[in-house]
Amino acid sequence: MILTNLIAKKKQQYLNELRIKSLTSKKSHLIKSFTILRNLSGKLRYHFIKWKEAAAENTLALEMHEEGPVREEVFEAKARFMNLRALMKSEGYDDKDIEDAIKQEKGRQSNLILKGLRRM
Repeated sequence: MILTNLIAKKKQQYLNELRIKSLTSKKSHLIKSFTILRNLSGKLRYHFIKWKEAAAENTLALEMHEEGPVREEVFEAKARFMNLRALMKSEGYDDKDIEDAIKQEKGRQSNLILKGLRRM
C-alpha cells in the first residue's frame, strides 16, 4: 500500500510537470505566433499603403498626361501651327518661308512651356 501510494504520487508529480511544460510551451508558442502575425500584418499594411500611394501618383501622372493643362497647351500649339500653315499658304508664301515661320513659332511655344514648368 505504501509502495502504491509512492508510485501514485510520483506518477501524479510527473504528470503535473508534463502539464506545466505543455502549458508553458503552448504559451510561448502562442506568444511567438502572435508576434509574428503582428509583425506581418504591420508590414502588410505598410506595403499596402505604399502601393496605394504609388498607384495614386501613377494615376495622377496618367491623367495629367492625357487630360491635363500641358496637354491642352500642346493641342492649342498644334492648332496654331496648322492655322499658321494654312494662312501662309492662302497668302501665297512658299514652303521654305512657311517652315522658317513654323520653326520660330515652335521655339517660342517650347520656351513658353518650359517657362510654365519652371514655375511649378
